[in-house]
Amino acid sequence: MGNKEKMLPVLGDILSFHSKDAKCIADPFCGSAAVSWFLAETTDKKIISGDIQSFAVARARAVVERAEVIEPASVLNSWFASARMIVDGVASHFPNNLKSIEPDMTDQTHIKRIVTESRKFCQKVLPVVFQDFEGAWPISKAYGGYYFSPIQALVFDSLRQTLPRNSAKRKIALAALVEASGRAAAAPGHTAQPFQPTESSAKYIIEAWLRDPWSLVKSSVTNIAGRSANA
Repeated sequence: MGNKEKMLPVLGDILSFHSKDAKCIADPFCGSAAVSWFLAETTDKKIISGDIQSFAVARARAVVERAEVIEPASVLNSWFASARMIVDGVASHFPNNLKSIEPDMTDQTHIKRIVTESRKFCQKVLPVVFQDFEGAWPISKAYGGYYFSPIQALVFDSLRQTLPRNSAKRKIALAALVEASGRAAAAPGHTAQPFQPTESSAKYIIEAWLRDPWSLVKSSVTNIAGRSANA
């Protein structure tokens, strides 16, 4: 259980040895997809990845179902442009654009007020604005002010709505979105509850909420697009 990426130097050799006569390998609880990706890249076997959580399967298929690398810019450019249009459209409903959406996090002694106001903003204010736009906004409505700052949640929702239509690029983009949102989350682990707005947790919430979602997604796309299955 857990992310096995750091174990791959040893675990990878064991898996490769015991699967040398197999035509395919199953990774039934693929999780972070570290094992599936490793086997796809280093063997000529067919990799079958599964998990009870659909995001894990989405992450795995971004590499195991693709036999060639893809230029990251071909995934990012039009996708980011479309998402930025949505973000800017939502921001235009407020007097100070994005500054009206992003909370002031310069004073962590007011962390409880910052978090409370952010949650109210995502639950009461943004849904009214969203009525002028198509699509669903599950991240902003459910996780804004909890795992993500209001602007982080808005960006992730906008990127989710505008995923590329090309199948291979869409898989890369979705996997990158899963990875980036996990890296941005204000929580001690990817399955943990969000940090509570206490004095001791304030620095962790602010640190997480200041992470740039665009940069995180770009970094993930660059990594994933440069990997592919060997089979």
